[in-house]
Amino acid sequence: MNDRAGHRAYGSANADELWKQARRVQADLLDLRDALGETVSIGETLLRSRLRTQPYTTLVTAAALGYVLGGGLPRIALTNLLGVGGRMASGILLTRLVGTLSRLSNDR
Repeated sequence: MNDRAGHRAYGSANADELWKQARRVQADLLDLRDALGETVSIGETLLRSRLRTQPYTTLVTAAALGYVLGGGLPRIALTNLLGVGGRMASGILLTRLVGTLSRLSNDR
């Protein structure tokens, strides 16, 4: 009898922990939903701004992206394109980071 009571108490503790974890996950998902909503809003604002200032570039970029996402490029070409683009983007980011750090060190 004591063994069953012990299992019930232990099972109840596990259920309580599971419930607490479910609540944490729910809160995290709500935060994620809010963050995604803000991100979409920022993206829409950026896209509208780009459409006003650079309409042709924006439309060509959207068309190219739609073509690629629609499966218009073979997988190997897309992989190579993304690899080169990633390396270029990381080079640009590193250059900007080094420039910012050097300006900050010169300001001191």
